[in-house]
Amino acid sequence: MTTQDKGNNALNLRRASIIPTRVKTVILMMFLLFTSGCALGPPTYEINVKSAVTGRGHVSVRREGDVAILSGWVEDRYSYNAVHRVARAGEGIKHVVSRVQIAD
Repeated sequence: MTTQDKGNNALNLRRASIIPTRVKTVILMMFLLFTSGCALGPPTYEINVKSAVTGRGHVSVRREGDVAILSGWVEDRYSYNAVHRVARAGEGIKHVVSRVQIAD
């Protein structure tokens, strides 16, 4: 076997080993993405209420039984109404206590 043949064999082995590694990496990444999405599940009540804030603002949500307690601030009346609408629509919520303020 010549030196050139040895070089070609080594190059072919490297090429052959790269493809399965890339395929394995892609499969592993797809698996991780799929399982992480499944593990998270649907958004929680708190996330739904907080996502109703459009624009600037921050709302904290505490749930005690069938009562939701909201506190924080929002930028405008639209966000204020949206936060309260989503909070009242939560499963098992009968009362909403709001300490949310509209920033001037």
